[in-house]
Amino acid sequence: MRFMLFDRESRYKADLSPISAVRTRNVDGTDKLELTLADEVVKGDRIVFEDSMGRWVETEIQSADCTREDGKPLARVVATSSVSELSDVAIVDRRNRGASASDCLAKALEGTRWEAGTVQAGANNVRADLAFYHTDTLSAIQSICDTFGLEMATGIILNDDKTSIDRRRISLLARRGRESTTRRFEYGKDLLSIRRTIGGERVKTRLYGYGAGIEETDAEGEATGGYTRKISFDTVNNGLPYVQDDEAVKVWGIPGPDGRLRHTEGFVEFPDCKDPTELLRLTRAKLRESVTPQITYEASVQSLAAAGLDADGIDLGDSVQIVDTSFPSPLRLEGRVLELKEDLLGGPSGTTITLGNIIESITQRNARVDQAIQQLTGHASSWDDAATLGSNWLNSVIAGMNEVLNRTGGYAYNDVPGEGIMIYNRPRNQNPTQALQLSGGFWRCADGKNSQGQWNWRTMANGHGLIADALYAGTITGGKVKWDLTQGVLKVEGPDGVEVRLDASTGFSIWQNGKRIGGIVIKDGQAFLQAARAGTTDELYLTTGLTTRNNPGTSLINKNGEYAAIEALTAVDGPQDETNGVGMACFAKPFLQASTYYRQVWLYPPEKENTYLEQPDEQVYLNSDTHTGCIQISKDCGLFMDRGRLVLQLDATHWVGVESNGVQCRCGPNGFGWVNGKFSPNLQWK
Repeated sequence: MRFMLFDRESRYKADLSPISAVRTRNVDGTDKLELTLADEVVKGDRIVFEDSMGRWVETEIQSADCTREDGKPLARVVATSSVSELSDVAIVDRRNRGASASDCLAKALEGTRWEAGTVQAGANNVRADLAFYHTDTLSAIQSICDTFGLEMATGIILNDDKTSIDRRRISLLARRGRESTTRRFEYGKDLLSIRRTIGGERVKTRLYGYGAGIEETDAEGEATGGYTRKISFDTVNNGLPYVQDDEAVKVWGIPGPDGRLRHTEGFVEFPDCKDPTELLRLTRAKLRESVTPQITYEASVQSLAAAGLDADGIDLGDSVQIVDTSFPSPLRLEGRVLELKEDLLGGPSGTTITLGNIIESITQRNARVDQAIQQLTGHASSWDDAATLGSNWLNSVIAGMNEVLNRTGGYAYNDVPGEGIMIYNRPRNQNPTQALQLSGGFWRCADGKNSQGQWNWRTMANGHGLIADALYAGTITGGKVKWDLTQGVLKVEGPDGVEVRLDASTGFSIWQNGKRIGGIVIKDGQAFLQAARAGTTDELYLTTGLTTRNNPGTSLINKNGEYAAIEALTAVDGPQDETNGVGMACFAKPFLQASTYYRQVWLYPPEKENTYLEQPDEQVYLNSDTHTGCIQISKDCGLFMDRGRLVLQLDATHWVGVESNGVQCRCGPNGFGWVNGKFSPNLQWK
C-alpha cells in the first residue's frame, strides 16, 4: 500500500514506508490513522493513501511523538480526516430560510476549498430554517446533518500523476454503507472470542411523545415570550398520548400490583416538531429503537466468520442481520457495521469489526479520545471540535482520559529536600514531558517546559482555591448557581421562587414559581425587552403593558406619583370590547382623549377623574365627520362651530351667530342682525 506525504498546501513531498499502520473508522465520521514511521514529519502535513474499497483518503497529522533510537528517528503519528481543517474556518453569521440540505451545505462551504458532493435526494424535499451564527464550518455541517437526519462522508480526487490533490468533496447521505445486505451474524453462548457489550439504557415499550411548546400571546395576539404546554399527538392517535409495543412488553414488561406485566414507560421530546401527525411518526420510529436493548459485538474477521458472517468486501455502515440466541427469547435485529479497525499492512492484528444497533456510544473510543485530549492540553478550540463528536463527548473525554492515564502510569521521586513529591510521565532520565508536584499545602502540574527548560506550571491549587489556564467541565454547580457548559445555560436561584436564566438560544429571562415574568426575548433575529416596569430606580420608572390602574397602557411614575399616563380606550357604546382610542392623564386627571370610533378628539382641563370618552362641560372638541367642534366653558357657554355656522354664546339667551347669509345677535327675548344684506331690528329666533 502506498502512503504519500503532502504539505498542508497539497504539494507532494515524499512517499512514506511505515513500520505499522492502523486505521480506525466510525459511522459518526471519525477517521483516524496511526502510523509508526522511520521518517520525520511535521504537524499539519497530509498523508494520502488508497483504502481497501479503492477510495483515496486524505488525513492530517495532528500529533507526532518523535524519538531517536541508535541515531535514527522513530515517529508515532496520529492523523485524522482532513475535513477537520474546516473547524478552523469561522462563520460569523449566515442564515438559511426555507432552504434544502443542498442549499445549506453550499452556504456552509463558502470560502473553503471543499465542494459539495452528493446530497441525499429525499433530504432536498425538506425545507428548514437554519442559522450558522458564531460557529465554524465543520460545526455548521454537523448542524445540517442533525437537522436533516444525514450522515457526512468525504472524498478526494487526485490529479492524473498522483502528485497533488485536485478536489475535496463532502457528501451528505441518508446513511453510510449499504442499507440491505444478506450478511448474517449469529451470537451464541459458545462464542467466547467475541466481545459482546449490552448498553445500560433501559428498554421502553411505551413512549409518550411531545413536540414544540405553544407560544403564549397577549390580548392583541402579540407574543409574550412565554410558552405553555408542549403539543401531543393524541388528536391523531385515537385520544392516546402514547404509542406502545404489545409484543415487546411480553419480554421487557415489569410486573404490576396485580402480577400482570405492564409497559415500561418513557418520554421523548422533539422540540422542533409542530405537527401532531409528524410527531406521531417520529415517536413510533423512536419506539422501534427503544424496544430492543442496545448491543454491540466486537471481534476479528476470523471470529466473526465462525459466527456465520462473511466479512469480505464489507464496508462501514453496511447493514447486517443479527440473531442473538443468548436471550430467553432469541433477539433478532438489524445492526450496522459501526466501526472498522484495519491493519493496513496486513499485520497479525488483522481487521476488527464492531456490529450493533448502538451508533453514538461506541464511537467514543480510547484512540479518538487520545486526540481530543491532546487538543485540550494544547489549548486548541476543542469545544468546536467536540460539537462533531456526539452528545456524550465530555463523558467520553473523561473516560478516555482515565484510560490514557492508566496506560501512562507515573514515576515518583522525593529525593530532593524541600521539593516534596515529583511525579513524571517518564523516568526522570528519559526526558519526561509532564510533571505533577505535591508539596506543603499545594499541588501543581505542567504539560511541558518553558524556553529556559523549567517546568511551565500553569495549573495549581492550594487551600485558597484552584488556578488554571482552562477549565473543561459539563456542569458547574455551587450554592444557588448552576452553569451547564454543554448546553450553554446559566441559572441563578433567588428568594421567593425567583430564578434568573441566561440561554444563548432563548435570551435572558427571569422566572418566579415556574412562570416567566421578564427578561430579553430573542425571536426572529430580534431582541425584545419583557418587563412590567422599566426605569432607573423604584421611584422613577414607567410601566409596560398596564397602567397603575390596571388598564392597558403605560404610566410614568416619579416620587410624586403617576405624573402622566397613556391608556388604551374603548367606546362605551361600541359594538365590541376592543381598543379604538387613546387617552392621556396628568396625575390620574384626564386632559386628552382621541377616538377612532367617534372620530373625535377632546382636550379639556384635568378636573374630573375616570371620564374617558365622556364629554365634560369644559372641553375643546373636534369631529372629523361633521366638521363640528367647540371651545366649551359650560353647557351653554363657549364657542361652537358647525359647517357654515359659528356661534359665540354667553348663556342660553345671549349669543352671536355668524352664517353665510349674515350675522344675527340675541340679547334675552330681543334680537337683530344683518340677513341677506338687510338690517333687521326684530328677528324671530329658532
